[in-house]
Amino acid sequence: VGALSSQGTWCGVEQHETLVEAARRLAKLMGAGDNTRFMHGDVFSLDWAQFDALYFFNPFELEVDLSASPHTVVDYHVTIAKVEDRLAGLREGTRVVTLNGFGGTMPASYRLAYHERIAGMGEDLVLWIQRERFGRGIVVS
Repeated sequence: VGALSSQGTWCGVEQHETLVEAARRLAKLMGAGDNTRFMHGDVFSLDWAQFDALYFFNPFELEVDLSASPHTVVDYHVTIAKVEDRLAGLREGTRVVTLNGFGGTMPASYRLAYHERIAGMGEDLVLWIQRERFGRGIVVS
């Protein structure tokens, strides 16, 4: 939707390769192929500072696979702590949109700019904006 309604470049990072391929096909079919990029990989392998905005929808879903090696199971709490740390370090003006949250708490350096409860879905659409700060988590008023 963003790629269809703006001139910006939209980049998606997905851990499931089949979803990446589906997103690429759909973007092309919808006429948004020129300003979208979909990557198969780990979101933590990217430098988040290169983006002006981030959108989280159902991030870090946990797949139930009883045959998976215990070494492949990701600790959800560790992942969320990494997200919170990354968000806290982003530059002033960075926007973060969440649909039904991301599982953690937004750093204190962000201000709530918009909140909408989506009727019929029971989900919250929220926009946060990183404020000016000196150092990690210290907000300048």
